[in-house]
Amino acid sequence: MINFSSSSPDSNISTMKRNTIVMNHLGSLDARRIGRKNLILAFAVIAAAAILPAEDKPDVSGTSAKPEAAPEPAADPAGRDVSVSLSTALQSAYVWRGITVNDEPVIQPSVEVVIDGLTINVWVNGDMTTQTDRGIKAGQVSETDLTMYYTKAFGPDELYQLSFGCIDYLFPSAGTTTEFFVSFGMDTIASPAITIYRDVDLPALYASLGASHKHTVNESIEIEASAAIGLGDSNWGKLMFGLSDDDASFGLYDVSVVVSATYALTAEMSISVTATVSSVINSDAADALDAADIKTTTAVIGLAWSMSL
Repeated sequence: MINFSSSSPDSNISTMKRNTIVMNHLGSLDARRIGRKNLILAFAVIAAAAILPAEDKPDVSGTSAKPEAAPEPAADPAGRDVSVSLSTALQSAYVWRGITVNDEPVIQPSVEVVIDGLTINVWVNGDMTTQTDRGIKAGQVSETDLTMYYTKAFGPDELYQLSFGCIDYLFPSAGTTTEFFVSFGMDTIASPAITIYRDVDLPALYASLGASHKHTVNESIEIEASAAIGLGDSNWGKLMFGLSDDDASFGLYDVSVVVSATYALTAEMSISVTATVSSVINSDAADALDAADIKTTTAVIGLAWSMSL
């Protein structure tokens, strides 16, 4: 299933993050280039409009973006399927698209509302240690992501899934940047999916090709394995890694493998353990990270708790 929430252990189609610490090391981004107005107000207005009942609105039906994890639909006067979930993840490091943003423990809480096919998610990264040389302070919120997307399943037995949406990234010390994306996936044994991201503020294009498989051990335990490769255009190489015009080109930049095990404590609550290995495999990009003393390959262990309301 397609899932764009940053908090999800399955991050093969995760979102466009602009960590200011990494960017300061690479010298490829500053606050003047990401001063675009954010979408907080739009998120609030859309969420309120979708949740509040209105007698003159038609009944809208669709497919949840995460039907396998959704609780029983909440009662809604307008006849819509509404679910709310909370989660908190403890990670040994924060890695995004192969880039090690923080190589020490972080906490990542999130809240998600699903209304028929519309998903609204708020995700936060909190640093848990102080690293003076990198400007990281324990207890600080270094990033907040606001994600909104719509998913529609179609075809025989709803085999195909098409999603589109946007993400607003908020960095307290640098401003915001916004990204739009579209994704196509198939609900098969390997669940292949492709997602294309385009930033509004920065002319960079990124695409993720991924696959995943879930195995139900028993009523309480589920195991999932996934893998993804990330491709970027020349602007991606320039902006994210500070590559020159000669070195930057469209191609493969990163790869990741994720294995997770989820245990259902109750029908509404679960815990999960995740092991992830991510790596930047583009040689020029890896050299740039090495020069900035940033890891090119990182293994991450995570423990997460989630609850459906």
